[in-house]
Amino acid sequence: VMPATPASAPVPTVSAPTPKPLPEPPRPALPLAALAPNAPPAVSSDDIAVELIRRLPLGKFKVADAQKVIKSRWPKLAGAHDTGKLGQFLLQEIWPVLEQCGVTMPRKSSPRTYEITQAAKDAIASLAPPSPSPAPTAPAEPTPKQLAAVIAAAITADIFSATEAQAIIKARYPEHHAASQTAQKFGIWFKNYLWPVMKPHGVTIADTNPRRYEITPDARHRINALH
Repeated sequence: VMPATPASAPVPTVSAPTPKPLPEPPRPALPLAALAPNAPPAVSSDDIAVELIRRLPLGKFKVADAQKVIKSRWPKLAGAHDTGKLGQFLLQEIWPVLEQCGVTMPRKSSPRTYEITQAAKDAIASLAPPSPSPAPTAPAEPTPKQLAAVIAAAITADIFSATEAQAIIKARYPEHHAASQTAQKFGIWFKNYLWPVMKPHGVTIADTNPRRYEITPDARHRINALH
């Protein structure tokens, strides 16, 4: 009789190690095109860095300060109107250039603070200032004296109302904020801003309900001289 073969010992089950998650790849630097998809190729990180050093005063500045400079120089840059995107762009794209020129970063945690040093000013002193962008400039808003003179010159009758004055402003300055006001709001605005200019020069109140004003030839002449 053959001896019984001993049973094989059970093989212990070894759990496979849990795979470690792959490290998250570093985020790529925000390219200039992402900040300004419609910007001309001539706008570079170097251009922006030099403009910041040139325009900002000596001392500390924040993203909001840089945003004002960029918005006035390159108003079509998307980041000029998005503080969060501009802060990321400033750190990833512009900061290496700024640091190379001598700008420092006293506060490295949010909110970050940068500092324009004299060394940075000296580093760009020999560079020619960039040619200004052909950005359209909004015309200066007329003063109350100028508006009063325009109204005095355009009013043909001696008696006029605030509604007639508004029609003159709308025709001459259609973008003026008072041109699109309701009749009631414009009447209040006229009383507060234009009446104080006209009254000392001889314009009087002709009627109170509805309110109308009277302008004499002498008053018209005096107000026209304000233009």
